[in-house]
Formats: sequence, C-alpha cells, structure tokens
Amino acid sequence: MHQSHAYPVEATVTWTVTWSGPTGGGTLPDLMTTSTASFEVAESQALNNVPN
Repeated sequence: MHQSHAYPVEATVTWTVTWSGPTGGGTLPDLMTTSTASFEVAESQALNNVPN
C-alpha cells in the first residue's frame, strides 16, 4: 500500500511595470503576488545529473 504525503508549495510572481504615453512615461513600483498550495505526492523519483 502506498502512502501519500502532502507537500506545501509557494509560488511568487513579481511584476515590473513601465508605461509610456504622449506626455511621458515611468516605472511603477514592483507588484508581488504570492500563493500557496499543498499537493499530495504518492510517488517521487530522484534524478542524478552530473555536469560534464
């Protein structure tokens, strides 16, 4: 019988916004969005990559 485990994951996206128009342009402060979730993992495999 396989046993599942929940693993938490967090993802962050950073938005850099620049704008321009007829009267000028600029850069807005960076915007950051973060979200979290948990995923059930029943099986995992390891990779062993050795650089050449």
